[in-house]
Amino acid sequence: MKHALTGALLCLMLGSPSIHAADWSDCRRTKLESLQLQKALRKNYLTRGYRSRSAMRDAMRRKDAWLWRQCRRYSSDLRELAVRSR
Repeated sequence: MKHALTGALLCLMLGSPSIHAADWSDCRRTKLESLQLQKALRKNYLTRGYRSRSAMRDAMRRKDAWLWRQCRRYSSDLRELAVRSR
């Protein structure tokens, strides 16, 4: 009984997508989206798909928080991507 419960718990933990870090393509795509939102907010543009600037700002903050949690191992590459995209 104890081994079955431990095995089930282990399968749940390994199967959870939030535990694993994201791969480079997901991190790159999210960083580019975040940079696009930052640029639009600086230039006072409203990006398609957002009702207001505050919605854009909230989305940008959510993306940045996700990047910080999931893409730490790519932090230097993401910084270089941000510098190149300016």
